[in-house]
Amino acid sequence: MKLAALMVFIVLGFLSKIYGQEYSNQSKMRFENRGSSEERLVRRIIPQASIILSDYKGADAPDYLNKNGFSVGALADLGTDYNLVLETGLLFRQFNAGSQFALWNTNYTNNYLSVPVAAKYYFSGQENTSFYVKGGAMGSTLVSQSTSSTPGNAGPIYSVNDQNFEVSALGGFGAKFFISRDTDFVVEGVYTRDVNAIFTNPAGVYIGALNFSAGVTVNL
Repeated sequence: MKLAALMVFIVLGFLSKIYGQEYSNQSKMRFENRGSSEERLVRRIIPQASIILSDYKGADAPDYLNKNGFSVGALADLGTDYNLVLETGLLFRQFNAGSQFALWNTNYTNNYLSVPVAAKYYFSGQENTSFYVKGGAMGSTLVSQSTSSTPGNAGPIYSVNDQNFEVSALGGFGAKFFISRDTDFVVEGVYTRDVNAIFTNPAGVYIGALNFSAGVTVNL
């Protein structure tokens, strides 16, 4: 009986030591990885650049041609939770597209300022190397647009997006790789889908887009 009690005592002591060491290592990693106080609201700024692969959706979509675009800007992680943060920021996005008819082709360029708001979950903690998922919405305002038609002005020129404001749903996943207390490297893929139609005249045309991004964070 005494021997069994002694064995239980030894096992519990051993497990306690292992758990204590693991907790210490996790705490040490969290301390070493963070740039400043864990109580700060803005955790990191994420300047990033993206390639946008757009795709028209809807009944009138076959009349329009898809072309690649791009996005540049900066996002920020907000929140003190170990795994869950709120992501927002400001992006400049350019969409290029075209329409093809019997006698002419028209090319469009549209420039937007966009503000995404998304919940982001870091599976291994926001201070460490970690995969993450995110989902939310994005509001975009049209700041400029241009069109060109060939040959000459043979056909009517439509703006690719007469809507001055649009809302998109977004969802995606990515990975953040720890480099130092002050910086991380981030890559991600995000899919966006317009909620409202992009044209005011031909109804039922929406943009779905794959956004492939990379950036280097500034940890605060």
